Amino acid sequence: AADEDGWTPLMIASENGHKEVCELLLDRGASIDAADLWGATPLNIASKQGHKEVCELLIRKGGNINVVTKGKRTLLFLASENGHKDVCELLLDKGASVDTADKDGRTLLMLASNYGHKEVCELLLDRGARIDAADKYGWTPLMMASGNGDKKVCKLLLGRGARIDAANKNRATPLY
Repeated sequence: AADEDGWTPLMIASENGHKEVCELLLDRGASIDAADLWGATPLNIASKQGHKEVCELLIRKGGNINVVTKGKRTLLFLASENGHKDVCELLLDKGASVDTADKDGRTLLMLASNYGHKEVCELLLDRGARIDAADKYGWTPLMMASGNGDKKVCKLLLGRGARIDAANKNRATPLY
């Protein structure tokens, strides 16, 4: 049974990190890949909330690690933008793509940079994320970090070779 937004008991248990309840619901026939109105599954929800043990359970029970929401957000997107390094590492180890882009061309590294998640940025770079990838507006990870005044992420990106002179569609650079 689902509510008016398509949320099931398994989704609610996943959101709250209740691994044992998730296991019980799955053992009783809950649909592991049921999606809400936005295309999110229990695994999307657990990834977004950073519940690694729930993610491990759902993957072990057959959850689809390649599921994409209606906004073109993957599990790794949700974990990256929310700073959940351990979940990101799990998903990358299971074969998730490090350079996926959403409907606006934003990459995982852009989101992690934008929200100041330095450890996630380091992980993504170590796994081969493109440091100077640009979204449809021309924004790069360094532009996002510098626009938010995040010195730690800027220092990391510059230390890894990010272009300081890259310009977006308005001709703004990280220096502008």
